Amino acid sequence: MPVGACVPTSYQISGALRHLGFEAEPVAACATLYRVTDTFSEVSEVGVWKRPPVVHPDGTTTGHMVVWTSSFARLVDATLVQDPVLLAAAQSDPVYSMPVFVDASADREEFLRSKPVVQLDDGLHASWVLLPEWTTFMDPILEGTTGAIVEVGALVLATDALRLIGALGEERDLTALPARYPRLGALLVGDERLPELPPEPPPEPVR
Repeated sequence: MPVGACVPTSYQISGALRHLGFEAEPVAACATLYRVTDTFSEVSEVGVWKRPPVVHPDGTTTGHMVVWTSSFARLVDATLVQDPVLLAAAQSDPVYSMPVFVDASADREEFLRSKPVVQLDDGLHASWVLLPEWTTFMDPILEGTTGAIVEVGALVLATDALRLIGALGEERDLTALPARYPRLGALLVGDERLPELPPEPPPEPVR
């Protein structure tokens, strides 16, 4: 995906989680990948941290964005694979193209002060600097029909997730879900419903 896909992707994921009753928000960040061996040190960054991100006319950006969800105390980086190091590794092992989930604090202020780190394989690590004050700098990417597409995408993602969880209920006991996640439980039994999907998708944005 082009650089900048992190923004609509993060808004779509956080929007879908909110539809299902969870707390989630997109947060500007800079991710650093580093691999240290006996002979060399390899470092690359996704996003910027020394200066505010720039949004280009084609919708790409120098910034990066992740999702924080206090409901699960997790940071989700869905587009870390845009880094050339991971992109190259993903050509031979698709696991490197998967979203990255990192343990985080459920308290927002504590989370924003933290510098999450995760080990991706034996020698490769990723860390994040969180830059919430820069989140709105990337709002221009969501202008026009892109914002509408992201909103519909979030609803589609939530609808698909709900259907899959419902199907999982045929094999597993999900009776504890309503007490733990009231909104999700109400959606599963039909006491509440997600908004209706529009009959036609929004038009593709023109850059």
